[in-house]
Amino acid sequence: MLSGDILRKNLKLFFFLYLILTFSPFTGNAGVNVVGKIYWVDNGTGTDHIMRSNLDGGSPELVIDGLGMPNCLALDIPNGKMYWTDQSFDVIRRANFDGSNIENITTSVGNPRGIALDLTNNKLYWVDSGTGFDHVMRSDLNGSNPEELVTGSPSPKDIALDVPNGKMY
Repeated sequence: MLSGDILRKNLKLFFFLYLILTFSPFTGNAGVNVVGKIYWVDNGTGTDHIMRSNLDGGSPELVIDGLGMPNCLALDIPNGKMYWTDQSFDVIRRANFDGSNIENITTSVGNPRGIALDLTNNKLYWVDSGTGFDHVMRSDLNGSNPEELVTGSPSPKDIALDVPNGKMY
């Protein structure tokens, strides 16, 4: 296993399948989501971008290039949108799955890291970390109605939601 590889594992089997070996391995934090394709952020390579490939790892392609430092990625499958945090520009953005129609969702963030979507309630969650902000935020999917949910958490990095049970991790 190489550092920076993306692996796929069948939960019923005891081995991993190498998926992506045809491009230079990504570094930093990567978000992998699957919707007929695998999507991930590639940062720390000097050419920070969002990539995707077939589920078997074949045909990797560039979706969005020229980003600052994308950190985490979340997919809104019903609406065909992807959301990501960008630490260099202190912004949360979204675009269509093909990379078109890039929009700034919110620019009132300090150092955005993890991101999660609650599509049942049309909410976007994210964590700000490392710049004295250190909090968990929530807004509508379009960035309106931001609210602070947790403050003073020591350097939060990521977030996960269990929407049916009303839990945030």
